[in-house]
Amino acid sequence: MAFFGWEKFSNEGKYLEYFGIIGVTLIIIFILRIVLKRKNKFREETRKRREASGRRFLRDDQIL
Repeated sequence: MAFFGWEKFSNEGKYLEYFGIIGVTLIIIFILRIVLKRKNKFREETRKRREASGRRFLRDDQIL
């Protein structure tokens, strides 16, 4: 994103727009990281509960 905004930054000197794009991009990356960590944590807890209950699902069985 910084590459696309470089032309405006160098020609017109729009500092706020250029660094704003970089900042928003970093915020979005951070939010996505948090969401994916929570999703993975929930998936792991679900897997542990499923293993503890002794149930087996077709998706978990290996079919040869």
